[in-house]
Amino acid sequence: MRPGRRPRAEPPSTSGGIKSVEIVGRILRALAAQEGRAGSLKELVRSCGMSAPKIHRYLVSLVRIGLVQQDVDDRSYALGPFALEVGAAAARSSEPLQDAIRRLQRLRDLIDETIVLSVWSPHGPIILEVEESTRPIVMTMKRGTVLPVLSTATGIVFCAQLPRFHTSPLIERELSGPLQSNPIVKNTKDLEELLATVRLQGYALNSGHLLPDIIALGAPVFDLTGSLIAVLGVIGREDRIDPRSDDRVLQALLAVTDRARKN
Repeated sequence: MRPGRRPRAEPPSTSGGIKSVEIVGRILRALAAQEGRAGSLKELVRSCGMSAPKIHRYLVSLVRIGLVQQDVDDRSYALGPFALEVGAAAARSSEPLQDAIRRLQRLRDLIDETIVLSVWSPHGPIILEVEESTRPIVMTMKRGTVLPVLSTATGIVFCAQLPRFHTSPLIERELSGPLQSNPIVKNTKDLEELLATVRLQGYALNSGHLLPDIIALGAPVFDLTGSLIAVLGVIGREDRIDPRSDDRVLQALLAVTDRARKN
């Protein structure tokens, strides 16, 4: 820029806003529409109707602030951790989820175990709220964490209750992924049997896939119309919450999520 010359102002949009912010919105909307699948620069160019150099400049900045993340291997783009945090914060303000958070707190007071509330995102279940036990377990469970669908009780519940078009891309990716992803089931036949059982009994159990001697239970939370809004999970030591030997924790979970009276 030449000395004495003022920097050029950001051109306003036709409605008086800032056009660059609206462009960012278009990019984030295109990424959100991919339902958990990362997209190439070429796909984003097509979706957003912008040139590759222009959209790439925006993506560089969006990656820097965490709204977008880029795969180091194939250079594809997906929503980043900050975008998921923003989405979770917006969801937390809705009345149905406020009610679910109150259920989480009530369950935590009843059983004194670690309770996790998760909602669905394009990348899979995302933790919305956590209440720790007074006997904490050594695990990283924090707001904004995205959970796998096939190696967590919460993920299995979402797979059992959501329409398959939401979950299929993530299921296929995890079933065909590396062994270290450690899904609870290894093939689609076993998965269908498990999901049918979860729908019938109203909860999912995950034993040994998190840490040795740690169990997780998950149950769905529905709104007044019967739509799934979240999954409430209990995580604790096997000797305290295993329903195969003592079902008191499970019954408290089902009661708080209203599943006890429906089954």
